This record gives sequence, C-alpha cells and structure tokens, in this order.
Amino acid sequence: MIDKKSALQIAMRIIPDLMNRGYLISDQFPGPDLKLPPNCWYVKYSSVPLNYSACGNGKTLYLCIDMETGQVIK
Repeated sequence: MIDKKSALQIAMRIIPDLMNRGYLISDQFPGPDLKLPPNCWYVKYSSVPLNYSACGNGKTLYLCIDMETGQVIK
C-alpha cells in the first residue's frame, strides 16, 4: 500500500516542478466525467507553473498513482 507521502515523491520524480504548479493530492475519486481509474492517488496540477499562469490555458491535469503498487496509471 502506497501512502500519500510516497505518492507525492513518485509524482515529483515524474513532474520535477510539481511544487510550482499548485498541486493537490487526494485519494478521493474526482468524478466519472474525467474517466480516471479507481483506487489511486490523484494528483491534480496546473499545466504551467504558477508564476507563468498568464501564459497557460487554465487546463488542469491529473496524474493517477495506483494505491497498491505505486505504478503511474495515467
């Protein structure tokens, strides 16, 4: 079982500037409209770093980390 701290470390290896992107990590399923897999840590983050938010499109991205294996699913 992967805890929240471990999931955040995995996410930071994949997205090195995650701390600058206004991230949120949760085990709560964000909703069926997003078509994300169940039983994951969901890392929600901005498509651009916050200090460049005027250059971005306002799109929110998700990274799904399996709670059992720590494998990045999406």
